[in-house]
Amino acid sequence: MTEITGNRCGHDPAFLRHCKIVKHGRGGQPQVLGVISSYLQNAALHRNRLKSWQNMNDTGRGRRSEIREAMMAVMQYLFASDFKLDSRRCARRTEDGFHIAPDAKLIATDVSKSKAWKGKPALSEGRVRTILTEFRRCGYIQLSHQEKRHKATGDWESSPKVIQFTKRFFIELGGRKLWRSIAKLGTDRAERLLKKYRQLDEATASAMMRAYFTLNGIFTPNQYKNRPPDRRPIPLI
Repeated sequence: MTEITGNRCGHDPAFLRHCKIVKHGRGGQPQVLGVISSYLQNAALHRNRLKSWQNMNDTGRGRRSEIREAMMAVMQYLFASDFKLDSRRCARRTEDGFHIAPDAKLIATDVSKSKAWKGKPALSEGRVRTILTEFRRCGYIQLSHQEKRHKATGDWESSPKVIQFTKRFFIELGGRKLWRSIAKLGTDRAERLLKKYRQLDEATASAMMRAYFTLNGIFTPNQYKNRPPDRRPIPLI
């Protein structure tokens, strides 16, 4: 007899897979990221957090366990791997000073390699795209403007869509207390960055801050992997 699991992707609805990879302790990541990770796990189990997303079904039914599991894992991954407190954007810095904006393929691949997911049904790119689309519809995230340029080969190439979390997301996840904490930490980090740049001169500080907050040096994962040695990223507006 075939076991009935109650879902289409082989996961266990009673034990949703997470992606809790925030680094704690000395030399780790800010404590608030661990709090966010815990809140996301709670949101996957209960409907009292992220209510706009929880209530997207027209029928009023709760979200299926597969989508709640995917939401938790995708968001826990983004906050642990790519989230910048000072801009609320998701982009990881490379050793050569550029940034990589995570896309659905990278997120799905990395989550599927995490401890709770490894060796089990993988997270699909389609599921990741669904989560990001729904979060955008709920007003939880914004995606940056894409700039296109014509390559010498005749092909067109686009800058990546950079994810930025909104005030609404933090309020629905953890209330105004969480939002105030995020806003203060972001302001403090931006001020420290400006102070560091001002050790050079005011004009340089202004230019570097502008470049940092618009993420001028940014690639999609594929563009970064296959870039020529002299390649420069497409600037964002």
